[in-house]
Amino acid sequence: MNNTQVWGETNYTWSEDFSACTAKRVDNQDNAETAEAQVTHEQTQAPTDDKAGTMTHVATFSVDWAETDTKTSEIPKLEHQHKWGKASGLPTAAAVPQSVSARMTTPMWRLPRPL
Repeated sequence: MNNTQVWGETNYTWSEDFSACTAKRVDNQDNAETAEAQVTHEQTQAPTDDKAGTMTHVATFSVDWAETDTKTSEIPKLEHQHKWGKASGLPTAAAVPQSVSARMTTPMWRLPRPL
């Protein structure tokens, strides 16, 4: 009878929100060991209005048989909204009379003084 303990491959299971990770290994005699990780998170790419960002999650274990495991997740791209809500029904730049448009873009000190 062979009593030599041989461990199988270590498997890593992440929680759905990447807040926790568990390492598990099973030996040739169906004995199992598990370990919980210390998980850190780092934003590796910031999201923009046009592109999603990336968050990197790193699981570090205190046992020598489990290796550091890394996962990435997507940060949704930004939705550009003004604090007053969506711009519906507002005039476009082409619909603003030029005299008003000039006043909107000209510094106050350059505007003609009223008579």
